[in-house]
Amino acid sequence: MRDLSTGGPEGLWLMLEEAVNEINKRHGALAYAEASAEFFRSQASAIDAFKRLAAEEAARAGAEEADHVVVRRPDRCDLVWEKPAPSHNPLRSLFGGNHEQGPQEMVVVTLVVTARGVLDVPPVTNWPTLRKALQQVCGVSRSSIMAIELLWAPNNPQDFLSADDVRADYPDLVDLSTGRRVGGEPSSEAPSGTGQAAPAGAAP
Repeated sequence: MRDLSTGGPEGLWLMLEEAVNEINKRHGALAYAEASAEFFRSQASAIDAFKRLAAEEAARAGAEEADHVVVRRPDRCDLVWEKPAPSHNPLRSLFGGNHEQGPQEMVVVTLVVTARGVLDVPPVTNWPTLRKALQQVCGVSRSSIMAIELLWAPNNPQDFLSADDVRADYPDLVDLSTGRRVGGEPSSEAPSGTGQAAPAGAAP
């Protein structure tokens, strides 16, 4: 599922704030994450890159869901999120509710932001560094935000992805418990820049 917007600054900022707040409140559910930033010299270049990255991430999420999604059986209804997502805050249904999931049942959430100014996004190795990256992204002024995409897979909160499939298809994600990329390489330092940041995370 995608929620992509290039609307007014106020609405974009509220969307970003809600998404980051929901992730912060439930950081204990996060297993893997990654964040990066890239500099662009013109607004047109930043928007073009945003659209390209948003489309690529949406296609990857769609392929991941089509190839690997596991539908919950009726005898596992106790694992379903407690209530459907409000239209203004889809993450609440993904992370909210009094559900208990097994460690191999995962959801991938991707946030792509294009903004004016400098984003000093640190390399992500654990929850504190991810929190700092989210603070940097959420700390941009309302008038600076140009576009936001929020997407998550699977679309249906009753479905899930396996940890093995997430690790195979998102090798750049970092295991927050070890600081190593799930593809086997250590996390490397992300460059600071302006225009675009793309935190992503997988939550069991």
